[in-house]
Amino acid sequence: MLGERTFRAVPLLDGRSPAPAVWPKVSVLIPARDEAATIGPALRSHLVVDYPEVEWIVVDDRSRDATGAIIDQIAAGDRRIKVLHLADLPAGWLGKVHALHQAVQRATGDWLLAMDADVDLAPAALRAAVAYSEARGLDFLTAMPRLRGAGVLVDAATAVMERALNGMGRVWQASDPSSAVAYGIGAFCLVRRSALARTPGFEWLRLEVADDMGLAFMLKRSGARCGVVNGRDLLAITFYRSIGEMFCRMEKGAWAIIGRFRLIRACGFALLLPALELAAVVGFLPFGVGWLPVVAGATMLLALSSCVRAGR
Repeated sequence: MLGERTFRAVPLLDGRSPAPAVWPKVSVLIPARDEAATIGPALRSHLVVDYPEVEWIVVDDRSRDATGAIIDQIAAGDRRIKVLHLADLPAGWLGKVHALHQAVQRATGDWLLAMDADVDLAPAALRAAVAYSEARGLDFLTAMPRLRGAGVLVDAATAVMERALNGMGRVWQASDPSSAVAYGIGAFCLVRRSALARTPGFEWLRLEVADDMGLAFMLKRSGARCGVVNGRDLLAITFYRSIGEMFCRMEKGAWAIIGRFRLIRACGFALLLPALELAAVVGFLPFGVGWLPVVAGATMLLALSSCVRAGR
């Protein structure tokens, strides 16, 4: 039910917002560490966007694979790309936050778009996002990407986690200025530069594990107007390619966002989530309670509906 509420309350980014009188310049900030398998296709998809004033600041953050060489090769054919190679990480910083901090120093855009290194963009994505933000006077816009399939087990596990995170995060309240709820998705965080300047900046987030959520919270705390949209038609990502990768990559996010760095909370969620997901199956077991199949059927329909809506 929480997943359904999210889809009903979060608007679709469809490119129908009126264009601003002048298109502001956008700086796309992409931190990349050991992304040789994805950075090439993702960055090439960015370069065909139809936005008039855009630059890319791509940060090779101490990569141990061919990430830096791939970025350099692509940048050699497009003057809009600025490449920064980082060899060291200063004490007191986490790598991704430090890379974003360095990218901001070199960006010249009126809007800053922080993105993960494996996100594919549709040609109209930047126009749609900037027009939507300018038309509504937003300072921060985050977009939910379309999740590409990676296999039955991985997709099922991802759907379970996404329903839980979207529901527990009360995503539908993030756009409400009167609510303290903030929500950010690392795949797409569009920030008005003047709004970021009114905050302590990435230095305040230098040890933040959930940097996307931290950025959203910092901006909203400073009075920035925030928005959340469904960007399924304009950006796509493969979150996890295997169950093993899912556990490894979710480790820090689950511990920070769901567990809030508390063992008892994290363990409680780990027990509650399977119980809720298995409730539908248990309802069809021959326990002799007449109303259980009805509840189980309704639960399964809601879960199936959420998965279908997420995949559209």
